[in-house]
Amino acid sequence: MSSTTDMHGPTDDERAILERRRAEFPRLVAQLRPGIADLAGFLSMANVDDLEQVVDAADAFLAGADLGEADEDQRIWLLTRLMYLAGEALIDRHGGHWFLETDPGSPQYLRYVVRVGGGDGPIVDPAELANRVLIEPPGSRSLRRALDEAAKAT
Repeated sequence: MSSTTDMHGPTDDERAILERRRAEFPRLVAQLRPGIADLAGFLSMANVDDLEQVVDAADAFLAGADLGEADEDQRIWLLTRLMYLAGEALIDRHGGHWFLETDPGSPQYLRYVVRVGGGDGPIVDPAELANRVLIEPPGSRSLRRALDEAAKAT
């Protein structure tokens, strides 16, 4: 989301979005693991403790999936759960945490993102990462590759 914020601070719309997303953040955090479990169930996995196995199963599905057959609700369901998986897998691999980006100068302003490695580590937008994977053509979609590329940027 690009910001129209100038030197005087956020717009009224941005302040409203910020407050709503702050209020919704605990719900997002509470949905992460159950959402990944939903995805794993969809992928016929019983064990979701090893996120790398879920990433592998997601890649196997994505490689051959005809997402053109999916309706909008199905695409949103998949995108949301891939976002959860991407963020949690990055945290599992490198440490870090989810947060709401509140810096109007950031390209991720007002987005739920992951600070990889904690501290001053780089910020990754798991929704954008998952979307990039989904728009790739069948056969070249890879969540693992996208995670590895995000890790290289760290």
